Amino acid sequence: RSYLSRRFREETGISIMQYIVSVRMEKAKELLEKGNSVKQTARLVGYGDQFAFSKMYKKFYGISPNETK
Repeated sequence: RSYLSRRFREETGISIMQYIVSVRMEKAKELLEKGNSVKQTARLVGYGDQFAFSKMYKKFYGISPNETK
């Protein structure tokens, strides 16, 4: 596990978790722009808690998911 994490960071410059979050957020933005609700988008990208999703989205993009349309 630590070997994989270290190699991933060496190759990409980011952690595996940062990569996963970026993939989720890119997909979330796409879904929101297509008109999905925040609640539905959170669930579709793997967040069980809409609040946690909104917080991460705002941290990632600097705007709330409701502002993305």
